[in-house]
Amino acid sequence: MIENYGIILLGGFMNCFNINDKLYKISDNYNFSRSAWVEPLDKDTKLLILDYTIMWNMVEHQVYGDAFNKNGKTEKCIENVVNAENANEKVDYVYNLFKEYISKYQSVEELYEGFMFEKSRINITLIKELIDSNELKDKLKLLIYSCYRVRCNLFHGPKCIAYLDDQKLLFLSMNELLSLISKAYGM
Repeated sequence: MIENYGIILLGGFMNCFNINDKLYKISDNYNFSRSAWVEPLDKDTKLLILDYTIMWNMVEHQVYGDAFNKNGKTEKCIENVVNAENANEKVDYVYNLFKEYISKYQSVEELYEGFMFEKSRINITLIKELIDSNELKDKLKLLIYSCYRVRCNLFHGPKCIAYLDDQKLLFLSMNELLSLISKAYGM
């Protein structure tokens, strides 16, 4: 966590980070003001988003070779998770967390509307089929697809930081999914 590094003011003249007991000077143009919009977020929200970001990058690198796409790698990923010990129980836990989060929306379209941006190509018909299915592989496919949509929205899509605290359950469910995938790949 960034808090562990600590910002030190040396004689009031220079901002530094202490990293591994070595001081690193921060340039005069470095903008600490971004914390003005991050600070109001709940600590748990910040940690969930941090975990999500790091785990997504690990999974994308290890599973998808640095570029997520919906080809055979997703099917192989699903097979690896399904073959893991207690897969039904673990996937159902994650799926139920996700379903609890999406229950606050009036419709599937309303949920995924927040994930839409130019060229997002969200297939609502497929999403509805996956949500209505009780098949383990369909649940995983929906979760992986949704996890990717969260990633796209977080990194590229429209942002509304005021709603991030309301998305804790979404990030928790996605982090649990990424943890399952990581374990299935021996990470």
